[in-house]
Amino acid sequence: MAIMAMPAPARAQAQPPGQSQAATAVQDLSDIVVTARFRSESVQNAPVAITALSGATLGSRNITSVENLGSAVPNAFIAPPTGAAGPAPLISMRGIYQSDFNYAFEPGGGVYIDDVYHSTLTGSDLDLVDLDRVEVLRGPQGTLFGKNSMGGAIRLFSKAPSGGNTGYVEGGYGNFSHYELKAGFDTPILADKLFVRVSGVAKHERGYVDLIDFGCRMVKNGTPNLIPAGIVANDKLGSSCKVGREGGQDLKAGRVFLRWVASPELEVNLIADITRDDRDANPDVLIGVVPADQLPPLVPSVAPWNGNIANGPTPVYDARFVPTKRYESFANITTGNKSYNHEWGVSLAPTYHISDDMQAKLIVAYRRANSDFSYNPDASPYGFGENSNPTTHRQFSTELQLSGTLLDKALEWTAGGYYFRGTTHLGGHIIYSTLNFDQDDRYGETDGSGFLHAIYHFTDKLSITGGGRYSYVKKSFVFHHPGITDDSFRNVAKAKRVDWLANVNYEFSPDLNVYAQAATGFRPGGVNPRPLVIPDQLVPFKGENLISYEGGVKMRLLDRKATVNLAGFYSDYKSHLSSSTIFECLDSKAPAFTPASCAGASAPWFFYFNDKARIYGAEAELTLRPVAGLNLNASVGWNHGESLVKDRSAPNYRDPSNLFQPAWNASAGAEYTADLPIGGTLTPRIDWLYQSKMTFTANLGAPATPLVTADGRSTFNGRLTYALPANDWSVSLAVTNMFDKYFFYNKFTQNGLAISGVPSRPREWFFSISKKF
Repeated sequence: MAIMAMPAPARAQAQPPGQSQAATAVQDLSDIVVTARFRSESVQNAPVAITALSGATLGSRNITSVENLGSAVPNAFIAPPTGAAGPAPLISMRGIYQSDFNYAFEPGGGVYIDDVYHSTLTGSDLDLVDLDRVEVLRGPQGTLFGKNSMGGAIRLFSKAPSGGNTGYVEGGYGNFSHYELKAGFDTPILADKLFVRVSGVAKHERGYVDLIDFGCRMVKNGTPNLIPAGIVANDKLGSSCKVGREGGQDLKAGRVFLRWVASPELEVNLIADITRDDRDANPDVLIGVVPADQLPPLVPSVAPWNGNIANGPTPVYDARFVPTKRYESFANITTGNKSYNHEWGVSLAPTYHISDDMQAKLIVAYRRANSDFSYNPDASPYGFGENSNPTTHRQFSTELQLSGTLLDKALEWTAGGYYFRGTTHLGGHIIYSTLNFDQDDRYGETDGSGFLHAIYHFTDKLSITGGGRYSYVKKSFVFHHPGITDDSFRNVAKAKRVDWLANVNYEFSPDLNVYAQAATGFRPGGVNPRPLVIPDQLVPFKGENLISYEGGVKMRLLDRKATVNLAGFYSDYKSHLSSSTIFECLDSKAPAFTPASCAGASAPWFFYFNDKARIYGAEAELTLRPVAGLNLNASVGWNHGESLVKDRSAPNYRDPSNLFQPAWNASAGAEYTADLPIGGTLTPRIDWLYQSKMTFTANLGAPATPLVTADGRSTFNGRLTYALPANDWSVSLAVTNMFDKYFFYNKFTQNGLAISGVPSRPREWFFSISKKF
């Protein structure tokens, strides 16, 4: 696609003829051209913390989705969603996170598809197919493009058509009935004027967590005494007692990229994409239950809502429902085993060169998504909190960018305006502890912004950058829950904000670049999206803001055979938003921290609060090519976050054991491309991935326990690729989680009954064949 301030699209460096894709993948990592500052420059010359991955790198490192990017980016924590989040992954960068799918909240790090902001976490775990490159910027963004993103930005760039009559086809098969077919082609429609690129993917994979009928399993085990009264054993099942699976996927997606070079001054890009991502319910394995004396009342009236539960005495809920096998769950999901997202979008982006020193770009985009997911928070044969969440989301955005140079090109400037409007409807039937109601909630957001960014080059070596952004955000929430109240209630939250950026950069030599930066970040608040008693809780909550300080150095060493990028940061969180799960006494409408504090029935309730905090850390990225054919890469990120509220009795106190994100993440990879006597090349590759422990405590004021802690882990991925001499045919065998390490990506507790988690995918292999033409 067209890039600001450049007369032609900027792309990763072309692959040399006859050289294997694997051989150039790591090389592109250090030399890839990026446009993070609306100018084409090498990663090594850009004075910002950025990780850039070419399309070839993504394939060779088994990075197939946004979720996998966490393995390659220092201080990025991206985890698959829990059962309660549906198709919405957890995304955190430098400790600025968002894991709640609810549309009242905004992502901590923005995801952009060809410079179009994806405004929700739902559906943001995009499949990385037919991309030119991915740019991941860390730290506050907003004075250059798009919507204000406080933690960073993940930018995905599609391959632009060039009319080369080229294409590819790739197919493969692996365990868990995993098969994929990818294809794309690039062709001219009008010579030198109009080009089109069409690409698509179809993917299927069987779920890896088995849903087991509890009564059937106990009968088969010879322990029917463990079946509580009211649970009926299904005697029509086979010896496996299996009733379904979680974690499977059936994906179909496609993209059409139309590029029109109308004249030397005008280029127009039109991109349309569609995705049908149908999945089983998210894997959710029960890990532990709350002691019986701390449980809220288990009301027998909820039992008839679950098809396998007969009317009877008060349900018995305890550790008997914790499975003894790794990839099993006794959850009974009566609302349908699903977690899907169907999404499409279209964007129009004309770029016009007004003069040699000035150009304009307009981006107009519309996206629509329909999603739904089911969830059983007790992960048992009971259904104390089963729900479905059908959602319709629409968003429209338009952005105008003007850029150019002044003062004999000593001053590079960018100015722009951004407008966004999004509407969302959330429906579905909810059984929430002792409550039983329908959702009919509506969310709205309007965002208007203006930004200015300038780079002044005092000399060929010294430059100073300044930027500013004004934002006006309005959010509304209409609450309507038949079953609780027949009335509708509405409230609005508004925010005005000015953000700024200052950067100084000095190039000691073409191989040594040093920079320092200070920037503010802003994430608007909203309206409490989960009231239980109206209108008491339908109130706005405050947003977040911080000042981030950063310094970095980028080096090329050993005759440019090595690159080393280092960065350190300190974020002063002036207002940090957290949530805690407490209980509400439904008779008195009063909050309580334990159900025992209520005289009658209680229900879990989310309590939102603001505090002050600080997060600081360091990052390093290395690439090394010591000899021809051998490529090495490594990265490491460390961060530490702490609340500045030290009063343990304060409602917004955060115990130091509750982490903002894992303190450490690291990766290292090695590959070697060897020429074979029979012709062609053989490229083995191995990648090591590490992440330290993470905590998922519902009550942040209490110390984290082992039950809510996901332990640190090391995993290994491998890949072996053989390419024919002409480099048009290749075959690959990839293995992920090579040593079958078992761990939890994520843990969650919502209703005070239990702790459940998303288990790691087991060892998987995948064999593929590709043809380029």
